[in-house]
Amino acid sequence: MKVFIIFILFSVACLSWAQDERFFRRILSGDLIESERVQVAEKTYHFVAKTPLYEIDLNADKKNEAIAYEVKDGEHWVYIYNSPRADKILFKGKMETAGREASLFKIAVRELSANVKVLLLFFYEGNSHYLELNGTGRVYLLTFENNDFKTLSMAQGPSFFQEREERNYAYYQRKYEVELYDYNRDALKEVVIKHGYISRVMMYLGKGQWKRF
Repeated sequence: MKVFIIFILFSVACLSWAQDERFFRRILSGDLIESERVQVAEKTYHFVAKTPLYEIDLNADKKNEAIAYEVKDGEHWVYIYNSPRADKILFKGKMETAGREASLFKIAVRELSANVKVLLLFFYEGNSHYLELNGTGRVYLLTFENNDFKTLSMAQGPSFFQEREERNYAYYQRKYEVELYDYNRDALKEVVIKHGYISRVMMYLGKGQWKRF
């Protein structure tokens, strides 16, 4: 009887090993069909608030694209559409929050060079109010090259705004200036966030990549 049980267990183990081997061979060979791949369900949102579509010609083709800002269950997103009809989403990017009352309140379009444009997204990350109030604002850098929307890419930049209110109700605020300046004279401007003697520099490396100083 013991021999019979051991034989069954050994047979099951061999069968399982053989199935696993065939499965991994199919993965490595690329034969695993799409229907067998894991499908990730798109997230369902319960509360959605959005701005109107703001028209702007981003790629200088005399046809307006559209920008919108959405808040979905506490997540903050920026959308770029191919037209004011919003037929197609060209890009969507999420901005991270750090407390309540977060909001995107300003967008500026600038040229880093003749071939590179940047949208500066001024985002108030929110505030926390435990014992004392602390709030921050951060700039996001949305770039595209050669007027090609396939190159759209967004990066998180430095803080440009800080506020604090202490328990004695003393309120402090620091605003940074956001400018473009070509420090190394390579015809590609850097993004500079500064306040007094404090400067934070973002250098664009291409293909949506940045280097921070």
